[in-house]
Amino acid sequence: MELDRKNVLLILLLIVLAGSALRIYNLGAASIRADEGGTIYFAERPVQELVNIFHPYYDVQPPLFYSILHFWIQAFGKTAFALRLLPALLSIIAIPIIYLLGKELFNDKIGLFAALIFAISQANIRFAQTLRMYPLLILFALLSVYFLMQYFKNPSHRNFALFILFAVLSVYTHYFAGFLLGAEFLFAILFYKKYGIKFSKIFPMFAISAILSAPAGWLLYHQLAIKTYTEVVYFGDDPLAKVTLLAPNQSNIFARLGLIFYQLSVGFLQFNLKSRLFLVVFISSIAVFSLSLIAGIKHMYYTRKEKLWLLLLSVAFPPICLALLWSLPLNNGHTLIPVLTYTRYLLFISPFYYLLVAYGALEGIPQLVRNIKLQKAAFAIILLAIVFFNAVSLNYYYTLDSKQENWDALSSEISKDYSQGEPIFLMSASYFYNFEQAFNNGANVYSVPTNLLLNNATFADAYRSIGVINESNSCDALKILDEKTKSVWFIDAPITFKSKPAGMIKDCFLKNGFSAGRVIENSYFNQKGENITDMHVYRFEK
Repeated sequence: MELDRKNVLLILLLIVLAGSALRIYNLGAASIRADEGGTIYFAERPVQELVNIFHPYYDVQPPLFYSILHFWIQAFGKTAFALRLLPALLSIIAIPIIYLLGKELFNDKIGLFAALIFAISQANIRFAQTLRMYPLLILFALLSVYFLMQYFKNPSHRNFALFILFAVLSVYTHYFAGFLLGAEFLFAILFYKKYGIKFSKIFPMFAISAILSAPAGWLLYHQLAIKTYTEVVYFGDDPLAKVTLLAPNQSNIFARLGLIFYQLSVGFLQFNLKSRLFLVVFISSIAVFSLSLIAGIKHMYYTRKEKLWLLLLSVAFPPICLALLWSLPLNNGHTLIPVLTYTRYLLFISPFYYLLVAYGALEGIPQLVRNIKLQKAAFAIILLAIVFFNAVSLNYYYTLDSKQENWDALSSEISKDYSQGEPIFLMSASYFYNFEQAFNNGANVYSVPTNLLLNNATFADAYRSIGVINESNSCDALKILDEKTKSVWFIDAPITFKSKPAGMIKDCFLKNGFSAGRVIENSYFNQKGENITDMHVYRFEK
């Protein structure tokens, strides 16, 4: 049954409203945390500093999102809600764009179903509520593919220019967009003749995109050349830092990529083989998504081969590029930046993945089940299953997520006993920017073990101050204290560091005239019901 225009618009409106509600709900509940503090730091730099490719700023991301956020902060302020509203709105705007792409490639129904999957996707909602550039990347990625197909349909100057615009903007949002540009180029090379377009019209479009994106490559080269100790500290004991192609755990590239597609399908649902609910979701999700994908790919291969290649390249080419990068050895015996193969860095492929799933559910499976009633029943089961999967993971997300790395609660507790002038030592300088957002008492905050005053330090200096703590430097914090210092604070974040270095620092205070005072913890229960403590604060007194 075909949908008339009025019903299509009504359904799309309902999907957008549902996606909006899920992205706005609880938006400001969590503290500024993880990479969000650093994001604010860069957004508050002068824009001319961010876009100066000859003097790169000290991050490994391109400047576009930070530049947009710079003006957003000036207009709306720095509350958690106001800050996260930007990525939330960008993610909401992407919902109707997915519909338009699905309609362009197939029909209204497939566009609507793909938009619905994206709208309720826990993975996309999670990062729509995170102050990072991922929703902006998704939006530009969608628009670049959409206008590529528009150009193939109508090779006008307008579509030519709009493809270049959004392809280049995506690269200046996140470097991994270059992988998508490569996928689009491969598709164009394979199928330009089928669309009746001359190569002389295709090549300039991608050549101009590459030329305009080239400064981003220069910027990335210089950013990667900046020496910090983050790899040693963060990745030295990380099992992912010794990744192989065949390891029987998450160090296996294929296991990591499988986990990414699992999270794109059902969200960040923690593995718990003792939970019946998890087993139901895990097993049934594999069945639902695998069946839809296989049925869709099989049917599309015989009926819409060029569109199958467009979606497959968009979904598979970026992970393949990452897998190849992952296998490159470094001088230290580790492989190249294994942590880059995380779901958030490949979130931009999710709309194309959902289009494949939607096509399989609406076009592929009906070819396997000829009975009309069974076709409707099969679609209803798939629809309800996808809603159920994301409802389960969203329930955990809304209930538990705001309790993790809760700098607001921690800072509130510190404020009750903090006296002006008391120094605060921070286990990892990378957390300073989150702590600074929550604790605005003018305290001097130092990084251990280097004693760098973080309040006025550059981002690069802060990250360079992160070093390995050992017997020779674990007492260095004492060097900047004088006889007038009666109490100090020490913040430990075990989510990054093991407890042994923190214990060495605590022992130094206790052995040098300080006694243990108040201890503050941030604790929460994870999805398995385990009690997790992710931060400690210690007050030492003379």
